[in-house]
Amino acid sequence: MRRVLLHSALAAITAAAFSWPSAAAESRLEYEVKAAFLYNFAKFVEWPVGAFPDADSALELCIYGDDPFGPVIDHIVRGRTVQGRPIIVQREVETTSLSVCHLLFVGPVASEEMARIVQFTGGTAVLTVGESDWFIDSGGMIRLFLEGGKVRFEVNAGAAEQAQLKVSSQLLKLARTVRR
Repeated sequence: MRRVLLHSALAAITAAAFSWPSAAAESRLEYEVKAAFLYNFAKFVEWPVGAFPDADSALELCIYGDDPFGPVIDHIVRGRTVQGRPIIVQREVETTSLSVCHLLFVGPVASEEMARIVQFTGGTAVLTVGESDWFIDSGGMIRLFLEGGKVRFEVNAGAAEQAQLKVSSQLLKLARTVRR
């Protein structure tokens, strides 16, 4: 009897494992979508001329903190350009070198660390994107979040303007919230 129950339990667990997406699969899908969002954000933001050393310089997409994207983001940007510029993904960037980034994804960080990030990117044309609930309130420019199982975003247009970044009106229309 015990053996029958054990086999039944194992069969149920196996069936459940194949019928429902795992948390890892859901997370991977979420970050595939978010990686595509990052690429599209870059397409709908205009950087000032002085943000690049020369006309054919690459757009530096930096990931600060833990990298939730893995190779997905490399695959999405491979061979693509933004405003005629190739895209280079930089990982493990230090706080003091953030000003070389054009688009900066900020992984989960403490609010004190976010204050340092804003300090080091302040006055530079770095589009900051993050996920923390308080990201926009801390000076971040675009916050990605889940709502009803879908990836949404809000924009801090005032912070982008201070950095001399021009966010397309098309992108602003798609945002869940736009703060000025």
